[in-house]
Amino acid sequence: MEGPERAAKREEREQGEELRNKRETLHTRLESIKEEKEKLELAWIQLNEKRILARQALMPLLEEEKKIEAEETVLEEKERINVVATERQKIEQERYEIQKKRRMAEEKKWQSEDALTDIEEEVDRNTKAYQTLLDEEENLFTTLESLDKPTP
Repeated sequence: MEGPERAAKREEREQGEELRNKRETLHTRLESIKEEKEKLELAWIQLNEKRILARQALMPLLEEEKKIEAEETVLEEKERINVVATERQKIEQERYEIQKKRRMAEEKKWQSEDALTDIEEEVDRNTKAYQTLLDEEENLFTTLESLDKPTP
C-alpha cells in the first residue's frame, strides 16, 4: 500500500508524463503540417507557372476570334448592301469559310479555357487545403500554449 505522499508523487509523475506525451504528439503533428504546407507551396508555384502559360496561350486565340468576328461583320455588311445575286453568293461562300475558321478558333479557345479552368480549380483545392492546415496549426499552437501554462 502506498501512502498519500507517494500516491501524490506518482500522480504528479503520471501527469507530467502525460503532458510530455501530449507535447510530443503536438510537436510531431506541427512538423508534419510544416512539411505538408511546403509541398502545397511548391505545388502552388508550379500551378501558378502553368496558369501563366495557359493565359498566355489563350490570348492569341481570343485575338484570332475577335479578328474573325470582325471579318464576319464586314461580310455581313457587304451582303446587306449588295443586291446582285452572283456577288451575294460569293459573299455567302466567304462567310461560310469564315464561320468555319471561327468554329475551329472557338474549339481551340474552349480547350485552352478548359485547361485554364482545371488549373484554377486545382489552385483553389490547394488553397483550401493550405488554409485547413493553417487552421489546424493555429489550434495546435493554442493547445500547446495551454499545456505550457502553469495550472493553479
